Amino acid sequence: MIVSDFAAGFGEADITPPPGLPLSGFVFRENQLSAGIDSALNVRVLAMRQHGSVHWLISYEVLAISATLEQHILAALEAGIGQDFSRSHAVLTATHTHSAPPTSPLEGEGEPDTAYGQMLCEHTVRAARQALQSLRPAWL
Repeated sequence: MIVSDFAAGFGEADITPPPGLPLSGFVFRENQLSAGIDSALNVRVLAMRQHGSVHWLISYEVLAISATLEQHILAALEAGIGQDFSRSHAVLTATHTHSAPPTSPLEGEGEPDTAYGQMLCEHTVRAARQALQSLRPAWL
């Protein structure tokens, strides 16, 4: 189906932390710190505008996003994007990688690093702005 007023844009930002943070999802790591970087981690944002509203699909290469971190990210997007962002038009997802720092409390693991959470907020806004600026006519 062709929708005449549909537009889509994409943004991406690197969310790879420096070595030295624990990785999430394997209790047997016993909270050992990461020693290096094999592959970058990213946040990817798809913005879709139709009938004047922008809808957002935001995907993180992390194990999970806690409810608290989700609220911080949504607040950062509201502040950083403005009227083109609505919480009710946003979906946040995680790829469930075990090669990222904790972003949600898990039994047997250390607490999520607040500085990393703040960086996620900032880089999400950067990727969302990029997606918004790259909106182009698209067809479904």
